[in-house]
Amino acid sequence: MDDWARGLDKKVIAQRLRALQQAVGVLANTNVGYEQMCEWAGVQGSAWGNYVTGFRAIQPHAAVALKRRWGVSLDWIYDGDATKNDPALQIKLDEALRNPIPVKLGRKTTKNKETVLKDERGRVWRLVKD
Repeated sequence: MDDWARGLDKKVIAQRLRALQQAVGVLANTNVGYEQMCEWAGVQGSAWGNYVTGFRAIQPHAAVALKRRWGVSLDWIYDGDATKNDPALQIKLDEALRNPIPVKLGRKTTKNKETVLKDERGRVWRLVKD
């Protein structure tokens, strides 16, 4: 673990990142997906997956990229302090935190043509293709 990330609650940061993904989807009037968030944050899909599951804290360069794109403060991402956020964005973020959309992170397997999905609570879902 990087020294800068010691003491950060990665699970809470992950909740905020999922709320941001949900909120910007509403603001942009689109279904913002995994790939779009990776592009905006300037990271690979595996890194974004680590961030939104709470396995790792979001790297500062990625957080700054989201700040520049959406105006969300670094204080809010890392610490929950929303005083520097844009008020319209903060309304959507608060709503997303109160009513989160379950995030399913997928990993395709070649065996039996099934997709294994794991949600943020660790529950495993299996989808079998016909």
